[in-house]
Amino acid sequence: MKGRKPIPSNLHVLNGNPSKIKDLGKNEPKPAPIVPGMPDWLDDIAVREWERLAPKLTRLGLLTEIDYIPFAILVQEYSDMIQLRYYIKEHGRTYEHENVKGNANETTRPEVYMLQKCILNIKAYCVEFGLTASSRGRIQVPGVDDEDVFDDMFAK
Repeated sequence: MKGRKPIPSNLHVLNGNPSKIKDLGKNEPKPAPIVPGMPDWLDDIAVREWERLAPKLTRLGLLTEIDYIPFAILVQEYSDMIQLRYYIKEHGRTYEHENVKGNANETTRPEVYMLQKCILNIKAYCVEFGLTASSRGRIQVPGVDDEDVFDDMFAK
């Protein structure tokens, strides 16, 4: 199917329904906004990120009981990114190897490309959960306390 992907009705509501759609989300599934069960295959960094973000996103209605797979992928990609960054910091972005002619060549480490792919994946999943500046700017959360939930979300 070509064209823009449809925006879920909860995001339409949070955005103030700018297109004034009638019967918004009338037949759309509405899973419960509860923290989903955490998969056991997440590593320690991903578990910490899950525990940090999941309650906040659930409170905003952006994470539901059925979102555990994309959310798990997001936090595990985050963990992979952190580990790749530490590896590159320790070993450098390039390495020297000898080519078939016996000459020394400096080559970019595969981990650099893996890191770039992780960052792209993280960005894509962050957009899905309203975790980027542009996607956050379009969200209005009715009924949430005056505290800035998003500032708290990104504080470490």
